[in-house]
Amino acid sequence: MPRLFLFFVLIATYFTASAQNVDRMLRDAEKIFYDENFVLAREKYKEILEIDPKQTKAKYHYLISHFLTDGRGKPIDELLELDDIQGKKDKFFSYWLGRIYFGNYDAQHAIKHFQIFLDLRAKKSEEIVDETKRFFTDAEWLLKYLRNPDDFEIRLVPGVNSEQNDLSPVFFSGNDELLFFSSRSSEGKEEVYRVYHTKFGESTWEKPTQIPLLGDFEYENANLEVVNEDGKLFVFDRKKGGRLFYSEQKNGQWTVPAEFDAMLSNAHVHSHFFINPKENRVIFASNDGKKGKDFDLFESRKDPATAKWSEPALLPGSVNSTFNELSPYLSTDGNTLYFSSDRIGFVGGYDVFSSTFDEATKTWGAPVNMGFPINSPDNELNFKMKVDGEEGYFSSDRIHGMGAFDIYYFWAIEKVNIKGVITDAATGMPCVDCQIKFHPSSYYDESFTSFTGDSGAYGNEIIADEIFVVEIFDVDENMIYNNSLQVKASGGLATTLTRNFVIGGEQTEEMFTLTNIDVKKAEQADTDYLIASKEKAVAALTNEGGAGNSGSGSTGTSATAAAGSNSQTHSHKYKEAIRKLVRPNVYFENTKVYFSSDYQPLLDEVLSLMRKDESLVIEVAGHTDDFGGEKINMVISQNRAESIKKHLVGRGIAANRIVAKGYGETKPMASNDQELEGRELNRRVEFLVIAEGN
Repeated sequence: MPRLFLFFVLIATYFTASAQNVDRMLRDAEKIFYDENFVLAREKYKEILEIDPKQTKAKYHYLISHFLTDGRGKPIDELLELDDIQGKKDKFFSYWLGRIYFGNYDAQHAIKHFQIFLDLRAKKSEEIVDETKRFFTDAEWLLKYLRNPDDFEIRLVPGVNSEQNDLSPVFFSGNDELLFFSSRSSEGKEEVYRVYHTKFGESTWEKPTQIPLLGDFEYENANLEVVNEDGKLFVFDRKKGGRLFYSEQKNGQWTVPAEFDAMLSNAHVHSHFFINPKENRVIFASNDGKKGKDFDLFESRKDPATAKWSEPALLPGSVNSTFNELSPYLSTDGNTLYFSSDRIGFVGGYDVFSSTFDEATKTWGAPVNMGFPINSPDNELNFKMKVDGEEGYFSSDRIHGMGAFDIYYFWAIEKVNIKGVITDAATGMPCVDCQIKFHPSSYYDESFTSFTGDSGAYGNEIIADEIFVVEIFDVDENMIYNNSLQVKASGGLATTLTRNFVIGGEQTEEMFTLTNIDVKKAEQADTDYLIASKEKAVAALTNEGGAGNSGSGSTGTSATAAAGSNSQTHSHKYKEAIRKLVRPNVYFENTKVYFSSDYQPLLDEVLSLMRKDESLVIEVAGHTDDFGGEKINMVISQNRAESIKKHLVGRGIAANRIVAKGYGETKPMASNDQELEGRELNRRVEFLVIAEGN
């Protein structure tokens, strides 16, 4: 056989074998994909694409897996561009798009694509149709809650969360200390949960430390309860017969857990439990030890005369359902029960519900969903309300967190009414059936939404004292307006705010001006706003006798001069301040205007510098990549800067010492051609000293 012929035979054999190997890998990946193990499927498809980048189906399912996992909340343009290649061939394309949009909290587009899939004239299993209908219903509930958020704000607890699961927060010692479960120390494949402790310091939470004597726990046991009357910490241990144990502090140390009241019949007690401060009432989730059975909430009480516990009984009333009920928590007065459930009427996953006890009937009333932003399309568990009823903690694996489950803090907020008319600049006609959304810049997933009627009028209830991204859409869902608006009335809250919007007109640079404010007292009607410009900030300082007041011996610098300052014009402390303020930057996710708690140490450093030297005036410069349009990017960059400014002002820094300025996509640090090496570097906020003393 000629050598050349043999060479071609070997080459053909190699490629045949290689193709067969890819086909086998693709079949394995498909099985994993349709089992909805999207994390593993994504990795399998990635391996296939490294061998054969032209595998269109692998690319298609890789992108779906990506946007349902790590890619949640990011633009899905790459998947939409595959529509012509693969999506139109796949009858499930709209189904997957609906899932992705729902996971991104885009309820409107989720509903649209679920409906497209349901209307599709193609053979579909009864199972997938029922599942789609369930998603459709969930998306409708989500849309309802997103348009009318509840009276709470939420934030990740800074400095506490990790990339692993952080669960079951409980507070004690005057509410200044937190205990929680975390798998952050897990080694190997098996998750190990341990109890961690943190304390609130002067301005932030201390680094959590493990409590070693409490031992290791499994995920099913990762629930804590603290009885604040005597400081006992309760845990459930399935490995020790499924019983409750407690630990308490002695000489500053937590003791080895001891069994709680052996008379309690808790053979089927689940890790989701609540114990009241008097330790005579236990509410817990149980499925009676039957695999596959839904969890319900049970209660057992201790008789004060006999010290005997009652047999566990289902909570009377409407709390339990044909779905799961978990994570019970009882208010201090015992009249309100909070719990998590995946029942109908939820936003998605497990939601937090509340139920009020009816003294007349001795039953629990119909559960009420706590709404957005407490609940999300993901899972909310371990809801705990502080004594004052205005704030508390919960666990969630929602989008934009640090890991799987994270610990969130919530607090009650004030709301005001905003109304106005939307008109077209060219025609003067009202914007009919237009949609207007107010997104708090500090938490963009939340929106306050309303629609216009024939007159172009809108009205809605929104958060007071907040900076919003305002978006207006026409009847065809095209964005026709995007700008920022600050809702603030000095001297007291307004009851009604009037703000008219003109579509197509020139948008003012004074982005935070609010007109026609009807406040509780007439004398409060005049409101001053700091315009985001270096010159006005420095001028304000000069006029108010601050750092820029020449009479004080301090030197105020212009923006240009400050930017060009060097070691020849500054003392050592200012060279050090400048060095620290420009390094490192705070980075943002694509299109987002709030920052991760990862950057809290940096902001604490900036805060410390500004507290030490009250002459410092800084510019917070916001930047974006080139995704979207120039106009929108300018707004996003401004709001990124404002979100940092708001944080610093909330920590005690005077607003006139911080200038928030958005530069949009005009000053990139790197090329936008690549995500990691370019775009991520361009989505940032920088700190610059623009005025300082001698």
